[in-house]
Amino acid sequence: MKARDIRKLKVGPTEDLAPNYCKVFSETEQNAVLMEIDKESDRSVVLVSASFLDDLLKSRLGLVFSKGNKAAREALFDFNGPFGSFSSRIDTLFCLGLLDKTSRDDLHAIRKLRNYCAHNWSNFAFGDEVQSKFVGRMKNFLALPPDGDDRERPFSCRSKFVLVSAYYLLTLNYHAVVEVSA
Repeated sequence: MKARDIRKLKVGPTEDLAPNYCKVFSETEQNAVLMEIDKESDRSVVLVSASFLDDLLKSRLGLVFSKGNKAAREALFDFNGPFGSFSSRIDTLFCLGLLDKTSRDDLHAIRKLRNYCAHNWSNFAFGDEVQSKFVGRMKNFLALPPDGDDRERPFSCRSKFVLVSAYYLLTLNYHAVVEVSA
């Protein structure tokens, strides 16, 4: 994976939509995150990507549930609160219609791979087992057509994971401002 490949994935609303969207990360922060992910070890790329994605989901839920007093809102995201886990954030956003099924499934695959990395003491490397159990199940990779010479060369398991993670990091960074009636 090269930095130029990640830069091609920049997506989000056009400037004329800006009043209806907000960003969690600035353009500079977003690019720094993507460049940092590409430099990490295999285990770290999974843990860092999942951490950023989890923060983006929390931010999106925070926009949706922005009413009420501060203590009540913070309780929603406590460890034992209804939105206290990566899994519950994914499922809640899916049930609210803010994630489609493919995105939900891909994010759960990333979450499961993060748990696998965090709870196994053995050396972690992207390979056949990781490809078959986690990365091979991600669907949005199929929506990212390779360019030029890459059409003839399959992406490595690590490259697929980085591409899918970068896709979600970029798209989830833009939050539609949603009004929820009480």
